[in-house]
Amino acid sequence: MNRSLTLWIVIVAGLTLFAGTSTVHALTASPAWPNPPVLVDPLASYDLQPGDRFLAYNHNGVPSIAYVNAPGDVYFAQQTGGAGWASAVVAFSGIASGASLAFDNSELPGISYGEVGFGLLHFQKWDPAITAWVDQLLGLSGFWVETSIAFDVLGNPAIAAYNDLTTSTSFVRDNDGDGDLTLEPLEFVVAAERRPSLAIDPLNRPVLGLNTDAGAGGEFANVWVRNPILGWVPPVPGPGFPALEGIMPANVSVAIDPDDGQPAMAWTDPSAGELWYAKWDELMDTWDPPVLVDAPGVELGNESLAFDPADGNPAISYSNDFGEVLFAWEDSGGIWTVEPPVFDTGLLSPNRTSLAFNEFGHGFPAISAISNDFAGGGELWFIVDPPLAVPEPASMVMLLVGIAPLFVRRSASRAR
Repeated sequence: MNRSLTLWIVIVAGLTLFAGTSTVHALTASPAWPNPPVLVDPLASYDLQPGDRFLAYNHNGVPSIAYVNAPGDVYFAQQTGGAGWASAVVAFSGIASGASLAFDNSELPGISYGEVGFGLLHFQKWDPAITAWVDQLLGLSGFWVETSIAFDVLGNPAIAAYNDLTTSTSFVRDNDGDGDLTLEPLEFVVAAERRPSLAIDPLNRPVLGLNTDAGAGGEFANVWVRNPILGWVPPVPGPGFPALEGIMPANVSVAIDPDDGQPAMAWTDPSAGELWYAKWDELMDTWDPPVLVDAPGVELGNESLAFDPADGNPAISYSNDFGEVLFAWEDSGGIWTVEPPVFDTGLLSPNRTSLAFNEFGHGFPAISAISNDFAGGGELWFIVDPPLAVPEPASMVMLLVGIAPLFVRRSASRAR
């Protein structure tokens, strides 16, 4: 058989399989979360690790976590083949806060974090040439308590951070592509809005989820977009509504829908015990009506939004004040399923959560969680929904495309 024809048969067969099963969610039944999860570090810090972006997968399907431990130092943990999880210090700071992790286009990790007590904003990038983390100091001294990092479509870093001293959120981006943020301007975004959740859309525009910090009765979930010409555009009035402050932080988590490139947001009304989700409607130029995902009547928070790479459907990790880590997902019919608790820490306190999908491996969701001992500390956990025997559609296409050259080589050898 002609080699080109064989290649196209294999690829078309894979695409046909994908097209025929793309409406099947990876989570058509309750995920098989293992119990107990993996304890990565018993000395993490709940108080010093706010935010929703501390778990990330690289393009080789390997999960990693950036976090601050109870003494206030920054650590990087990664799953190692055959040896479980291993952690190493990134910076002995003693006053670090709000670490966030992302991978660039070369599979190199970048970590942002702040420092409290008149500290600085930091960007740590792994340099394989010297096998060490390279620290870049950004901005002015302050109480940089929360950060979120993302790499744009060109692989350049961008960081959003909240300064509790000036009560404002700022943004910095590598505009010239040299990998150096120290000479880039630190842009003011907005005052009195905090807990940044940063994403980059396919047009390379930063999308920033923030929560107002106006006190009890005055909190709103907002999403800001940076226009290349207009700068930071104020949010279109939409799904955010006042939420009374409670034990749980009323943060907002943003992510980009891989199907249409539009932003979506998940947020909580902690005192009402409600979890909400909304998607931007590009055609109508406004937010879709919000969807009430979960309303158990107990305090909810620490939500983290991500999209399933197999079918583009959203999923959310979050926690309640009973020590339970929770998970909800939407199927292709628009129906949300709220799963039984993923696991219970046994502490009557909330957990930080960070949700990520292994887009370049088995494609299934994973959650990193940090428990709260009410003394500033906590335990860092990792749990993953293990892949089933049958690969997901998106993973199957990647597999078939990957083995297509093998079929071609075998066909050629037979022809000889």
